Amino acid sequence: IGQVYEGYVLKKGGDEKQKVAVKVLHPNITTDIDADLDLMRFGVKIAKLVPSLFESVKWLNMEGVVEEFAGLLKTQLDLRHEARNLQIFNENFQ
Repeated sequence: IGQVYEGYVLKKGGDEKQKVAVKVLHPNITTDIDADLDLMRFGVKIAKLVPSLFESVKWLNMEGVVEEFAGLLKTQLDLRHEARNLQIFNENFQ
């Protein structure tokens, strides 16, 4: 989904640098993920047309699984969530 780089920012006053991590999303990642999710949704539709292939998992709500996965994956695209979670983690372990 992304790449992490090492960087530096100047602290207040500009006389001291602080090491930071900079995370950048890969180009077109949202479009790529949407296309992958569409393929998964299409796969579920095809699977429903050939129920004998998936008899052992008929109890599984495949549409629900794909949509749950889609929701979790889309959350990962918003780096603010990750930043907030890291902030909470750091506060809890100080």
